[in-house]
Amino acid sequence: MIFTKMNCAGNDYILTNCKLSSLNISEVAIKLSNRHYSIGGDGLVLIDSDANSDFSMRIFNADGSEANMCGTAICCLAKLVYDSGQTTKNQICISTKSGIKRLSLITNTENKVVSVSVNLGIPALIKMGSNTRQFYHVNTSHMGRIPLKLINIGNSHAVAFLDCLGGDALMLAQEISNMDCFEDGINTELAVVDNESHIDAIVYERGSGHTLACGTGAAAIAYAAYTSGMTNSQVKISMQGGEFLVVCTETGIILRCEPKLNFLGEIKSIFD
Repeated sequence: MIFTKMNCAGNDYILTNCKLSSLNISEVAIKLSNRHYSIGGDGLVLIDSDANSDFSMRIFNADGSEANMCGTAICCLAKLVYDSGQTTKNQICISTKSGIKRLSLITNTENKVVSVSVNLGIPALIKMGSNTRQFYHVNTSHMGRIPLKLINIGNSHAVAFLDCLGGDALMLAQEISNMDCFEDGINTELAVVDNESHIDAIVYERGSGHTLACGTGAAAIAYAAYTSGMTNSQVKISMQGGEFLVVCTETGIILRCEPKLNFLGEIKSIFD
């Protein structure tokens, strides 16, 4: 198995074109994502061809669960396929479990991708039981009762705006993410609005736990802030691993990030 390790703002993934249909992919994702005994990463990304788009993407979280979408992973994939010569197009479409996403690639003088913008689409409400919700209050052990804004942007997010991110903020995010009211768990972002064009945030991802960044999470935060009148339509989201630019438009939420190559490698065996 030939693989490429990449990251966007520290949100890191193992990407491969290798066909793994004969294996238990969830088990492979768990083994390869282990940071102490294997490659390490927030998940595994499988790249393939697709009849209706340029490429297809499947993503498996570090716990083996399959995700519908990942903003940073799809941007890493775009850089990989361009830089490796699998495409020469600066505008590509990638098929995901949450639909086909359109991406724009910016290259440097060496014809390598330095930034990627992806249209994540129009956010939707989250279904809880028989109802769909945009706002939801939860009772937490760390901060009492707090309001959440629920956003589905290819995957589900709960966004809470706080006064600061110190103390037990990460434990609070973990608590919310694993609450029983969210049947399959939920990605959780805690954010502080600095001004109309900048937000600080931390993230706890369903299936991967605490990560240094999250692209769809940044998009969810920006949308929640903009539609609540807190920020402009264009805002920078700073997370622990780096920064994203998000623009809220009538045709979808545009996420811009700078994917990086970590290293290339080959795996002889993953089940020894």
